[in-house]
Amino acid sequence: MPSPDQTYTFDIDQMVDRTAEAAERISSFVPETPLDYAPQISHSIGVDVRLKDETATAVRSFKVRGALNNMLEIQERDPDSLSNGVLAASAGNHAQGVAYAAGFLNIEAKIVMPRTTPLVKIRAVEQLGGKVILEGDSYSDAYDHSQSLVKDAGLPFIHPFNDANTIIGQATIAKELLGYNQSHGLTDVFVPVGGGGLLAGMAAYLKQRRPDIRVVGVEPEDSSAMKQSLEAGYPVTLDHVGTFADGVAVKRVGDRTFSMVRKYADELITVDNDMIAAAIEAYYDETRRILEPAGALAIAGITSFAQQERFGYDATAVAVCSGANMSFSRLEHIAARSEIGRQRQGLFVIELPERPGALLQLCEEVMNGHSITEFRYRKSQAEQARFMVGVEFMAGATRESFADSLKSHRFGFHDVSHDPFTESGYGSQLMSSGNPIHRDERFFHLEFPERPGALTGFLKQVGERWNISLFQYKNTGGDRGKVLIGFENPDPIALEEVLRSFTKWHQPVAHSTMQLYTN
Repeated sequence: MPSPDQTYTFDIDQMVDRTAEAAERISSFVPETPLDYAPQISHSIGVDVRLKDETATAVRSFKVRGALNNMLEIQERDPDSLSNGVLAASAGNHAQGVAYAAGFLNIEAKIVMPRTTPLVKIRAVEQLGGKVILEGDSYSDAYDHSQSLVKDAGLPFIHPFNDANTIIGQATIAKELLGYNQSHGLTDVFVPVGGGGLLAGMAAYLKQRRPDIRVVGVEPEDSSAMKQSLEAGYPVTLDHVGTFADGVAVKRVGDRTFSMVRKYADELITVDNDMIAAAIEAYYDETRRILEPAGALAIAGITSFAQQERFGYDATAVAVCSGANMSFSRLEHIAARSEIGRQRQGLFVIELPERPGALLQLCEEVMNGHSITEFRYRKSQAEQARFMVGVEFMAGATRESFADSLKSHRFGFHDVSHDPFTESGYGSQLMSSGNPIHRDERFFHLEFPERPGALTGFLKQVGERWNISLFQYKNTGGDRGKVLIGFENPDPIALEEVLRSFTKWHQPVAHSTMQLYTN
């Protein structure tokens, strides 16, 4: 770990000049991307919003800028240095950028990708001519393997974010922003953050040219490596990152990007997955195109700022829409979470007496005017019923006002709209499971890498030692599969050892949480 005072900075004047050179260097391959006014989003949140749309590049992501600039600058310094090809590590978008650049330069690109990488991204890299090497279950695993290959093969390594040439290539977005006629009115720029290369480059450039513009980085709540690093004062390594926004799921930001972000960015904020899903829907409504979750972070950040009334008078905010490489299979899950993220739906576990007319009373006095999107019932006791209901709120209503109505009519309830089990789909399944929870059962929430054999190997180990009493699995389209599993009377020490050995992440689930959905 570097010491807290170790820094990697550019001379700011050099940064501006080199960004101009980079823009010229890549202009033949990456035409300027559009900056479009977003009337629907602007109207809905009360702020003038413009979308800097990086999905217009050849690889549907900003990553091609850094990859191209890096490789072209290396070639300019030494024309023979790339003759044997290049090496990279990536979970998707950077890999496509490197493969695209290598194709133009007529060289080979070897790219180490995690085995958990969605097939759509692997195929895209291969179609661009890249040679994919699958290794490990995370970007960190792939990166470590790539470094051993660098030593053996002696190939130039094209870093996805922590390299000066890559950062400068990403900064060309900021240069384009200030070249548009609308730029004189810009007050805020929101930038998605993974390893930090995009934010580092854009913030450094903007603060030299337009220091009055506020630059805000946006991360998912469950992958906030940069925000936590800034709070600590040095780059920290996260034990676990969420995979909903897989394009920014980085456990550790770059040393160089950290230093630049700390110096030039104004603020780092986080948003939850429901807000990201809502931003994807908002972008679709605006453009009839679909962003990947990481690509929608900036829109979610602007929405969060607007809800907190943090914009000044007559503000104009830019959202950098950074990418659109996503598996089609994820759309159903994103659509479901978007309704909650936009506060148009909620999910509740409601209790009411087991007596004639109780449900009718609830529908007439509380549900009246709201649409029911999901209803799952499970009898818990002779005197009491419990069911799960999804509610689409009528105009002007919110989750809070619906909850207040339940309270005023003396219905017991739990708001589970943002509960991790309902987000994964577990709650709905458990409500209809029909099995009571026994005191000798132990439950765990697990994540496995989505690759052949990972789950089977684990089940062979535990299934031969303990009876599995509950098993719920849902693939949400990311690089990790989610599992809820129950064991009858396991040896806790031995079970914990197996879990550490075979899963990427696991967490005990309390009996009280399980009983909420099943009793």
